[in-house]
Amino acid sequence: MLFNAKRWSENSNEFTRNVLANGGSCLLGDLLHCKHVEGSFGLVNTSDVLRSTIRLLDKATMRETVFESVEEFISAGWTLD
Repeated sequence: MLFNAKRWSENSNEFTRNVLANGGSCLLGDLLHCKHVEGSFGLVNTSDVLRSTIRLLDKATMRETVFESVEEFISAGWTLD
């Protein structure tokens, strides 16, 4: 999806929901790469997801944001890359 869009496709959102609901356990590695609808990129540590926390590190600003739920993460414009 284009970064200028207001939100990601439902397929993207559903993939993100499924992966984060399963704690990222279906993926290899320690980090999940994320993208924002406005063009930012971030990282989520799979160990945090396993503890039911979504702690996103913005790659450009190095700012950390904690989301209380997958829906909050998606509503904020983020999806897994």
